[in-house]
Amino acid sequence: MTTPERVAILIDCDNISYRLAGAILAEAAQHGTVSIRRGYGDWSSAQLKGWAAILPQHAIQPIHQPAYTVRKNSTDSAMTVDAMDLLFAGNTDMFYLVSSDSDFTRLAMRLRESGRRVYGIGARNTAASFVNACDRFTFAEILAGNASLMAVKDSDGPGAVGKQTGAPPTPTPGAATQPERHGGKGEPIAVDGGKDGSIEEVPDQPGNEPAGSSALMPVEVPDVKELLVPAIERHMNHDGWAMLSSVGHQIVAETPSVDSRNYGYPKLCFLVRNLDFVEVKDVPDPNGFPQLWVRLLANSGS
Repeated sequence: MTTPERVAILIDCDNISYRLAGAILAEAAQHGTVSIRRGYGDWSSAQLKGWAAILPQHAIQPIHQPAYTVRKNSTDSAMTVDAMDLLFAGNTDMFYLVSSDSDFTRLAMRLRESGRRVYGIGARNTAASFVNACDRFTFAEILAGNASLMAVKDSDGPGAVGKQTGAPPTPTPGAATQPERHGGKGEPIAVDGGKDGSIEEVPDQPGNEPAGSSALMPVEVPDVKELLVPAIERHMNHDGWAMLSSVGHQIVAETPSVDSRNYGYPKLCFLVRNLDFVEVKDVPDPNGFPQLWVRLLANSGS
């Protein structure tokens, strides 16, 4: 039996909603034993009362980091120092950096340079530099159920992604699932705030958006055909068939934010079975376990 990987989760609580705590832990638990769970913030701030109440429920250790100066977040530095300490201690195989702040780009790169895998979680408007510095990046909106999302202002800090309203959209093969915009008078909409990935709630009425802000639009999700076709062509055998696992690894290596859940499917295998430009087949491996293979249909190339 292989030893489970040791996972450390470092959460920038100023930058993500406490309502996603359970989903974040569940996401990380898929990859190993979550042995280190730390949440960073100024716990004297009323903005973090939601996190302060929920941390004990999930056995997340609160790391208090006061703001030394006004309008300057020192949480980033505390997370970076701790991450490097954990790296040199040698007891962590994978890091989860939970934030939408591009300041963590260099940290992610440094951890990967040292042979650790780095997974990121943050909002769709996270800077591409941080997204691509991770081995894989999951959008917080996916963890919230891929439904319409609203930011919560009263108990969440900047960058919070919180309540969800409405049912998830019916998935269309090849199409990305997009959060709906609330258009009713007085209903809240998410708008881009000041810090990387920050969101705040304002009434959807003319003149209420802060100067320089615009309605938060999700990061564009690539067309699934544009992703799959070249990956299949790169890994296919002489007969045109390619192992789906190899195809999936290729896609994520090139675009860390790609996730089948962006397209309304929990796994890549379910997505490809519903595409009209590929055919699939199950082939048992030497141990008898089925492996999914895919092949492009005629005239489906790029």
